Amino acid sequence: MVETVHQPDPQVLEWLSPLVASARWEPWVNHGGFSGARLWRGRLAHAANESWSTDLLSASHSGRFEPASEFCLRAWPARHPDDQRLAWIHERLGKARHLGVLAVPIPGRDGRTFLVTKEARWELAEWLPGTPAPLGQATSEQVQAALAAVACLHEAWSDERTEARVPPAWLDRRHLLDQWLDPTEPPLRRIHEAQPRADWLATETTSLRVRIGELLQWFLPVAERVVDRWEGSLWPLQPVLRDLWSDHVLFSKDVRVTGILDYGAMRFDTVATDLGRLVGSLVGDCDQSWNLAAESYERSLKTGRLDASLWRFARDLEFVGLGLGIANWARWIWLDRRDFPDSDAVIARLLGQMDRLAAIKATGAR
Repeated sequence: MVETVHQPDPQVLEWLSPLVASARWEPWVNHGGFSGARLWRGRLAHAANESWSTDLLSASHSGRFEPASEFCLRAWPARHPDDQRLAWIHERLGKARHLGVLAVPIPGRDGRTFLVTKEARWELAEWLPGTPAPLGQATSEQVQAALAAVACLHEAWSDERTEARVPPAWLDRRHLLDQWLDPTEPPLRRIHEAQPRADWLATETTSLRVRIGELLQWFLPVAERVVDRWEGSLWPLQPVLRDLWSDHVLFSKDVRVTGILDYGAMRFDTVATDLGRLVGSLVGDCDQSWNLAAESYERSLKTGRLDASLWRFARDLEFVGLGLGIANWARWIWLDRRDFPDSDAVIARLLGQMDRLAAIKATGAR
């Protein structure tokens, strides 16, 4: 869906190079994900054989070695990421530019890779082409291509790898589970008793909250046991994406990875958090597909095979993250009373997660 109003801030256009500022900009509604970011797609009207300034060559930024004619202008929410974190993210993207699959920021006229205004932090990158795999229905070829690309990305950042530590991904899950299992003020009961959201959620029914409650009543004690399983487990940390799932990996028609998107959640963590979330969203819980993913990832690593326990850890992190994702949506909708630009997209995401967790529950796994 393309919105027809709200062009980029004139201050931002002045920051861009004259050629890019002259592009035809179209706001892309709901393509910024659920982070609150806003996106514009810019297309140059100039002929392909026109002389190109060096600052617009993709070889200088995305690593694709061809002139860029389409661009993505992103406005990050004012609160996150802050200047220091966004600069850190941009530095890591630059380190991996040679892979040709990242939206590496293009500096503005002042030489900086982002512009701060009162409303947002702005960045410009080449528009990455391609289409994501359907959620949970990736082909074998897509799985292999995606995991090979992620292996190369992880290796590009591996020089920053730390000694083994308790990973933040595990700590986060432990902290959130403790909140949901708190007997003094159970969030599940508060959600059940909350007022409906008919003001925002036209599709809300009582059965939706009932189904969420039933799923979480099963999930929470199971997840606690899964998290306990890895108590005291130590893993090397390095820069990872953390928000790496099927929608954020783009493929060409010949099943090449053409883009890996959305870097706002990047931090130091275990690579298992990227691997678990990506593979789970690509193929669900098919053991054969998980094995194929592991083989493809490890085959692309210069260091060779990983300890098998890393993949078990990745699957457990993904399972706990899946259920906590449902819990967080319920909290945001009914307790925090948050508004989202597209309630249908939120419900579609929530129902997809619920269906998958219900399928896991039906198998008696974990």
